[in-house]
Amino acid sequence: MTKKEIANLKCPFCGFVQEVEVPQTGCLVFHKCEKCQKIISVPKESKECCIVCVYSDKKCSASKPPYH
Repeated sequence: MTKKEIANLKCPFCGFVQEVEVPQTGCLVFHKCEKCQKIISVPKESKECCIVCVYSDKKCSASKPPYH
């Protein structure tokens, strides 16, 4: 069984911090804020692959090296 990694995602619109599961494969490109209900997405100018990498305290598996 794989342990789920949780990130603290901060909404760029209202500042609300919510827990989201860090994707084990791929990227999380959209998420709806639990407080303000706005859709959080990766800024066009960002070089990051997902909202976890941009707005949280963690990085997704796609941005980590494939070795440990």
